[in-house]
Amino acid sequence: MILALGTASPRQPRRGRKEFRRVVANVGTSIASAPGYKRISAGAIDLDPYQGHEFRFTKDAGFVGVYNRLVIVYSRDLAYVLSLTCPESRVAENESDFEALIRGLVIRKSRNDLTF
Repeated sequence: MILALGTASPRQPRRGRKEFRRVVANVGTSIASAPGYKRISAGAIDLDPYQGHEFRFTKDAGFVGVYNRLVIVYSRDLAYVLSLTCPESRVAENESDFEALIRGLVIRKSRNDLTF
């Protein structure tokens, strides 16, 4: 299992929903052009209070099918991309950990943003 956290684009001022849609479109175009790409699903994901979008797809890597899930979260001025990549045969054991990571980061981040 590979988990990666990074930015989808260089640091730029946040411009709202339009900018987020641009980042999502760029990522979607990039992954769809990869050899062996097979889409499973794509769409908005509820990560209140943040905007989120996810892509689920497989790619052929030689003799092994590789499952990929990308979750893009837009927070303040950055788009974060969390990525799960593993052999298709190991999805069941990795998916719940990845889901916990996504939910944990969002909950932790939103708690840190609270001011009293």
